[in-house]
Amino acid sequence: SASAGVVNSQSTCTRSQPHLSYGDLCDKTDELVDSVFEMPTKCVEQAKEVGKRVVEYVVDHSHLPHWLLDNEFLISGHRPPMPSVKQCFASIFHLHTETVNIWTHLLGTLFFICMAAYFITRPTSEVHIEKKLIFCAFFLGAIICLLCSTLYHTLYCHSPKLSKLFTKLDYCGIAILIIGSIIPLLYYQFYCEFGTKIAYLSVIGLLGIGCIVVSMWDRFSAPEYRVYRALLFVTFGLFGFIPTCHYIFRFGLKHAFT
Repeated sequence: SASAGVVNSQSTCTRSQPHLSYGDLCDKTDELVDSVFEMPTKCVEQAKEVGKRVVEYVVDHSHLPHWLLDNEFLISGHRPPMPSVKQCFASIFHLHTETVNIWTHLLGTLFFICMAAYFITRPTSEVHIEKKLIFCAFFLGAIICLLCSTLYHTLYCHSPKLSKLFTKLDYCGIAILIIGSIIPLLYYQFYCEFGTKIAYLSVIGLLGIGCIVVSMWDRFSAPEYRVYRALLFVTFGLFGFIPTCHYIFRFGLKHAFT
C-alpha cells in the first residue's frame, strides 16, 4: 500500500544517514577549533610574505657603491644598483627611500598634463589664444620638471652613467620650471609695457641658461656641492620677485593686489 511505501522510504532514508558517535563528534569539533585558531597565524604569515615582496631589494647605506652615496642621513631602505631598466621601473611599486619622491613627482606630472589638456581645449571665446600660449609655457615647464624628476628618482640606481645623466636633467628641469613660472607673472604685471617685459624675460632666460650650463657640469652633481646647488636655484627663484618689487614700487602695493 501507499502508506507502507512511505514508511519503507522513511526507514531507508533513516538507515542511509551516517551515524556520528560521540568520539567522532569530538574529533570534528577539535578540527574546527584548530582551523579557527590557525587562521590568524596563516594571515600573519601571508602578510609577512606580502611585506617581504614590497620591501625587497633594499640595503643599508653602508652597502651602497660610491656613486649612490648621496644622502648619509638615510641609513637604510636604499635600492642597490639595478642594471635592468625594467627592474628600476618595477621598483616604483616597492618601498624604499625613493618611493615617495617617485610617486609625488609622477602624480604631479599626470596632474599638470590633465590641467594643460583642459586649458588648451577651452574655446577661444573663453580663453584667448595669447593666454593659452602664455600659460602653456608654465604647464610645459611644470611637466618637464616633474617628468625629469620622476625619471631621475626611478633610474638613478641603474648605473653611474644613467645616474649622472638624469641628475643633470633633474636640475635642468628645475631651471625650466622657474622660467616657465615667471613668464605668466611678467605677462600680467607689465601687460602694457612690452619693453620692460622683454628686458626681464631676456635676463631670466640668460640666468636660466646659466643654471642649465652649470647643471651639466659633472662635478656640480657631487654630494659635497649639495648646498651650492640649493643656493643656486633658490637665488634664481628669488629673482622672480624682482619684477614684482619693481611693479609695487611703480604702482603701489594696493594696485598690485587689485
